[in-house]
Amino acid sequence: MSFLKHLANSLVFKFVWIFFVLNAFTLLRFLSKKCLPSYGKSNVSLEELFNSDDEVFDHFASVAEELISELKKSKYPQSAMSLIGLMGTINSLKLAAFDLAEETDTHLYAIKTMLRPAIEHFLRFSYLHMELVEHKNDAAGLEYRKYCAISETIALIKSQFALEADRDIQTRVLKKLRQIDGFEISNRQLEQIVAKWSYKNIARKLDRQLNKDKEGLNFIRQLVSTYSELSSFVHGGINAEVYYHSAFASETLDKEVKREVSLFSFLAATARSHMLMLGCHLNPKFQTPYNEYSKKMVRLLGSMDDA
Repeated sequence: MSFLKHLANSLVFKFVWIFFVLNAFTLLRFLSKKCLPSYGKSNVSLEELFNSDDEVFDHFASVAEELISELKKSKYPQSAMSLIGLMGTINSLKLAAFDLAEETDTHLYAIKTMLRPAIEHFLRFSYLHMELVEHKNDAAGLEYRKYCAISETIALIKSQFALEADRDIQTRVLKKLRQIDGFEISNRQLEQIVAKWSYKNIARKLDRQLNKDKEGLNFIRQLVSTYSELSSFVHGGINAEVYYHSAFASETLDKEVKREVSLFSFLAATARSHMLMLGCHLNPKFQTPYNEYSKKMVRLLGSMDDA
């Protein structure tokens, strides 16, 4: 645990990012194996996982109001609020997956379908956090919120004018966006922002950031690969159908469900950990809650399968 404390106390915040934020999965797996010999054993029940997850969440909730207040007063309120929003959506998806898993393991298909947006939200969260840590200003947060307005407007216009040419749709999108107070944007700026915040570009940038960190790089690449594979579940593909029927026939639905909800829990817990790290950067009073949260997160990993 001393290494985790060293990371939290580090004044070089980018160092913390490289060796904790994106390498968190590998680091905490290593620590949990050292501290918790039972890590990954199949005899750990879903109930134990849920209880451990509740303990971690409750600890964060005890300081959340104070933390959010501190973040709102920071030099990067838009970035902070976007991170808080993404953290919340990841947790909401996790809770839905937990409910389905608790009801019956035949909900595996639905659980895997929800895992895809959870991973996408986590990658966006990671990228925004990386930009904030690197530049220490609110530029990324402001641009991300602009991207959200653009992407949602594009989706709306495309649904209404699906048969029109792309150029005509883009003209409609720009016209709609310019009706928003203070939202001035050119066609080129629109294309640049959409490209920058696309899933593929985020994945590439995280990949480049970790080019010398093999463990962290493996984790991000594994997440990206999983995200791609889950497309079959979202779009009703054959691979998803074959996978589900295979798990059903081999009576491994319960094991697969446990693996997926473990990953949900890890993504949600890691996002909260990063928010506490930002809190430590702003105010040392969050150091103790962060240290305690890290201990509880290691215990949480002890109740997970080897996701």
